[in-house]
Amino acid sequence: MATLTEITEDIFRINLVPSGRPLTYSLFLIRADEPTLVETSFGRYFDEVREAVAKVVDPTKLRHILVPHFEAD
Repeated sequence: MATLTEITEDIFRINLVPSGRPLTYSLFLIRADEPTLVETSFGRYFDEVREAVAKVVDPTKLRHILVPHFEAD
């Protein structure tokens, strides 16, 4: 399940907690003239991430997606 927290004005943390696993994944969403998503996580979490993004901005309005590393998913 993804949780969404505003950590400072217009910057949000999307936190994913996989069921039964002792770890979390953090993504960041910047609400700006050109909204930006930092990190995408794994494909299996796409629906959860999209839903969290949609609470803040229209996902079709994202202008930048930063992927700081690649995981073969």
